[in-house]
Amino acid sequence: MTETAPQLFRRNIAFRPASPDADRRTLIAFGAGLYIASTGSTAAFYRDYGPYGVRFPVWIARCADRDPGFAAIMTHENQDIGFVVLGADAKNPAIGCVHHLYVREDRRGYGFGGVLDDYARDALRAAGYDEAMLNVTPINARAIRFYEAQGWRPVSSQDAWRRRSSPAAFDGQTLFSGNEAGFSGDDARFSGDSDRFSGDRAPRKGGLLYYSVTL
Repeated sequence: MTETAPQLFRRNIAFRPASPDADRRTLIAFGAGLYIASTGSTAAFYRDYGPYGVRFPVWIARCADRDPGFAAIMTHENQDIGFVVLGADAKNPAIGCVHHLYVREDRRGYGFGGVLDDYARDALRAAGYDEAMLNVTPINARAIRFYEAQGWRPVSSQDAWRRRSSPAAFDGQTLFSGNEAGFSGDDARFSGDSDRFSGDRAPRKGGLLYYSVTL
């Protein structure tokens, strides 16, 4: 049986814990690329993480301190091609959160995003979560299509607020507009065929779209 392109590219994929020191340049480059995909520029990235994004690896280290698997770099044929950052929801620690999920632009469209999504769900499930949430910026149509294709469900802003209204706090982490998530426009298995989707979108709150999945 002939393998499809995604199957072929899944060969030689590996994950390793992200090192805020050794992977500093890679993480900052991925973070900047993620913000470009989600906002159209790097302005918000440098606003949130300082000149040259120097605070971004520091924030990732905080996520990794909770669980080494919560910050991972994906490699393909020994090249760093993407990363994922996970954690607990900032307002309700009982809910897992996909803060960031990103595939390098030149590697999108080959199924790598789906591999990252699988990794994220497995890691959060292993950490004891039975639900995960993420949010996406409305302008990131590619990421929206991707997550819907992966089975993430739109959540109304009211429901998102209710489910995230636990009195328990995370640790005051600061992100782009809350718990940033896979607004990276990362890859897809949908082949750009937007007609496969209903067009329904999660209602907006604070300029973000919320999505949830059962783990």
